[in-house]
Amino acid sequence: MDYKKLGRFFYSEKVLLIAICVAALIVRLGFMFYHDFPLFADELEYDRLAVSLLDGNGYVSKAGNATAGRPPGYPLLVSTVYLVFGHETAVVKLLQAAIDSLTCLLIYFLGRSIFSKKVGLLSAIISILHVSFIAQSSKLLTEGVSTFLLLCAVLLFRKASLSRKALLYCLSGFFLGITCMVRSNFLILSAIFLLFMLYEFSRFPFLRDKLIKGMGCYTIAFLFVIFPWSIRNFKQFHAFVPISTFQGYALYASYKPVDGKMYGFVPYDNVMKEANSIASETQQSKFLSKKAFLLLKADPLLFFRLIPLKICYFFSPLDWELVYSKVIYNYSYVFYFPFFLTGLFTFRHRLLELNALYLPVIGVLMFTIVLFGIPRFRIPIEPYMIILSAASIIHVYDTTIRKRKMLLCLCAYFTANYVLFINSEATKIALRFLSRKAGLW
Repeated sequence: MDYKKLGRFFYSEKVLLIAICVAALIVRLGFMFYHDFPLFADELEYDRLAVSLLDGNGYVSKAGNATAGRPPGYPLLVSTVYLVFGHETAVVKLLQAAIDSLTCLLIYFLGRSIFSKKVGLLSAIISILHVSFIAQSSKLLTEGVSTFLLLCAVLLFRKASLSRKALLYCLSGFFLGITCMVRSNFLILSAIFLLFMLYEFSRFPFLRDKLIKGMGCYTIAFLFVIFPWSIRNFKQFHAFVPISTFQGYALYASYKPVDGKMYGFVPYDNVMKEANSIASETQQSKFLSKKAFLLLKADPLLFFRLIPLKICYFFSPLDWELVYSKVIYNYSYVFYFPFFLTGLFTFRHRLLELNALYLPVIGVLMFTIVLFGIPRFRIPIEPYMIILSAASIIHVYDTTIRKRKMLLCLCAYFTANYVLFINSEATKIALRFLSRKAGLW
């Protein structure tokens, strides 16, 4: 047997692409088979909106009034599946498993494009086994779909930045617009991409003609996607609502966490009760935004005091939404996260070159600092964190002399994290104790 030919076959591009997709799909389907959770919290609302669209009642609240609380992209996707296959949430989850398998493929492409084939492959392997990606496929939530769409937008933006082709800028803006129609918090990223192009415009005079054309195409394509929904909202609410009316709720909850320390929950205090009595969604949002600004006015340092808590929530190794009614230690995230941090230092001199990795992370971090973040909100930017961590691991491996020892250390580190995952309850208690000692909880 010619082992060299066999090795080349298994390392060939086509076989790799198929293997990545198939492996990712098998893992996700296996998780779904053993974990058939009931719909919970936000999932119930997305299901209700999808059924409302399917029944011809329109995009309405539980009270039957027009709503823009949640972006319409994901409920529209779910309702389309229901239209074809009936009210079967299992089919939606199967579709999401397929989409997430393609996400792993896009992560490979982005890692290969920015660094190397080895980095792309390692990034894909981590993504295939990453518990956050696996679990999200089995939930009626926006994170899985938005992660895929954002990756499409970022890949196209990178290709546009390299080739300066107007069509690629146009497609990038189009996909980012669709992403925002699924998760409205990515609106800030659309501005960050545009600011980056303006920076390039000021730095590279010889590219200004192409950049002006690119910025125009990007902006027009982006607005083309969200503008019809914005017009609908203006007609319904007689106010400018680009995508969602949920900002007021998010803003107030950001500066009034439950018990002063819990994010991811709505503070049902007197202010929230009064807000819920207001019929108009836009008036609700304005009322809660005003209350949030009053909190900041009364205590100007509140914004800064809450930043450490928000960051800790966003980067928390514990996740209470991945597995129904359980808090788990996210071992795969904790495994790669230190390498993400070392990657930030190792590749600090390639900041502009790595804009496709940094811009999404910066955008979501800005959103987290101004509003709040929980582990689930981190999922759409984890592909970029994983790629940087994979590049860091490959860099250390290529530069170290004792490669076998390094691999043994990696295996031991992964095993230790998996043991903590198996003992998630004890790990949670220990981390809560440390957080209290540090004054964060």
